[in-house]
Amino acid sequence: MEIPENVPITKELDLRGTICPMNIIIAKKEIKKMKKGEILKIIVDFPGAKDDVSKSLEKEGHKILNIKEYQTHSEIIIQI
Repeated sequence: MEIPENVPITKELDLRGTICPMNIIIAKKEIKKMKKGEILKIIVDFPGAKDDVSKSLEKEGHKILNIKEYQTHSEIIIQI
């Protein structure tokens, strides 16, 4: 799943170094400040955080647009 080129990232949240469940708590807190339709990029590096964060936010009703995995971290792109 690729995010379309014309969709601008509204905000980037770098949670590298943050352990579970704090990365989910911080992400949810940040989402409350955003408007419906905005796009948030979340960067995580804690093992399992990619799955935990994306599943938790999806359960909250947010749309997962893209998940990219790199050697040192993962990026989760969601639409609020």
